[in-house]
Amino acid sequence: QHCSSILTQYPEILVMPKITFIESFNPPDKCGEDVNYNFDATHDNVNSWSYLIDDSPNYSDTTTEDINHEFALPGIYNLTINIHNNNGCNNTSDTDIHIFPEPIANFTINSDEECEGEPIIFTDNSTLPNDPFYDNGSSYIAEWYWDYGDLNNYNYTNFIFGHGYVYNTINEDITIYQPILTIVTDNNCISEYQFSDITIHPAPTAVLEVSQLPRPGLYLFDGSMSTTGNPPILASSSLFNYIFSTTEPNSLNYQEETIEYQFSSNSAHQNGFVYDVSLVIINENSLLGCRDTAWAPPLYVDYFKGLFVPNTLAPNSSGGESSIFLPKGKSLDEYRLEIFDKFGNILWLSEELDGDGKPLEGWDGTDLNGIALPQGTYIWKIHAIFSDGSTWEGMEYNNSNAKVKQGAVYLIR
Repeated sequence: QHCSSILTQYPEILVMPKITFIESFNPPDKCGEDVNYNFDATHDNVNSWSYLIDDSPNYSDTTTEDINHEFALPGIYNLTINIHNNNGCNNTSDTDIHIFPEPIANFTINSDEECEGEPIIFTDNSTLPNDPFYDNGSSYIAEWYWDYGDLNNYNYTNFIFGHGYVYNTINEDITIYQPILTIVTDNNCISEYQFSDITIHPAPTAVLEVSQLPRPGLYLFDGSMSTTGNPPILASSSLFNYIFSTTEPNSLNYQEETIEYQFSSNSAHQNGFVYDVSLVIINENSLLGCRDTAWAPPLYVDYFKGLFVPNTLAPNSSGGESSIFLPKGKSLDEYRLEIFDKFGNILWLSEELDGDGKPLEGWDGTDLNGIALPQGTYIWKIHAIFSDGSTWEGMEYNNSNAKVKQGAVYLIR
């Protein structure tokens, strides 16, 4: 007798939850502060999940499939992913997110203006902020790339703190260089710093001519025939300081080849004075040379007082006297400047004088609230009495019984 039994069972294979994801960063190099992390996930047979990032504060999410998180500082952050399904199956994984310290390239120089042949000293001041937050400060600057702006480039992996570099002018002209320092960390985080301008000067040759203008005590100091280079070219005021000096005493530092100079009133000395007038042309760092001085013949001035009013104002120009409406005068005892629009509304006024009786404040083309006014013609009215008691020529009584002189100034935008 044969006895038998058959039992058939079908094992159940439960489906495990699965997750796939794509990570992206902004910026893509994952360098620096406030780096945005995007975690684009796809769930397969996942009914519940949790994400945890050990940031400060910690990031935790159980409802959103994707992660969008901003890391305030560099570091190595652990992302723990727990996924579950209704079959009772679980899956846990960990991944590290690396946010690297971003360097800041920087250097200083001893001078941004030099004579050719004099070394410019470059001092590296590059830093690696927030480095201690990443892997206990293991990141470091690995390479320094120098582009000196004159077709010479150097690469250092062991950079010397300070070094000198000698520039030359091109064709005996004033030459401007814009060196660039690029630094790279061991994690390929990059920073670039460009210095605005290093100006290399050849030696100037100063030429000074002095001539009297129609107004009393007003003279023209003209250095416009000064030259630089070989063969010589006119020395541009955009590259040289023109320093006019007199034995009044006074010193006028301009970046203009020609100025109008008003001598002070000397009512106690009607026989006048003899003045020395000089012009020094020098680069911006006057301690380094590249300078020349010219002297005018002794200048005899026998009367000093006056007030000159410009007729245009261009606030948007690149500096110079035209960028502000400032009457030029000397030896004023009483002074009031008012600006009006064509309807008679007052827009601006000043009564400020310095110790020499010179107007101190100029109108910049704005109203009393500092709002820029449109282009057009505006009216100025001036009351002026000189220190010897004489009144400014051309003043008349107005409706307020005050003596003023008026004229027009054209505001250019």
